[in-house]
Amino acid sequence: MAAVMVITGASGFLASYTLLHLGVHSMGVRYPVAVLLAYLIFLAQIGTWVSWQRHRRARRHRDWDLPDATDLIGRGGSQPELEPGGGSFGGAGA
Repeated sequence: MAAVMVITGASGFLASYTLLHLGVHSMGVRYPVAVLLAYLIFLAQIGTWVSWQRHRRARRHRDWDLPDATDLIGRGGSQPELEPGGGSFGGAGA
């Protein structure tokens, strides 16, 4: 996140600096243009980060091909019998 903020601030500064050297001396024009450009750079960075995270998450889930519970029940000898209802609470209180 620090890198995103540094790049955003630097892009706004460089936009203002470039506009000044292109002859735009009015701060009332230069400042909004620099802020708009920095904001667009910020949004592009956030979009890139979100895309990267989605790709990373999809790859991680694809690599972890864990078996389903139905796969585990079908293998082996005896299957435990399931009974409706919950278990009992042993107490152990006061």
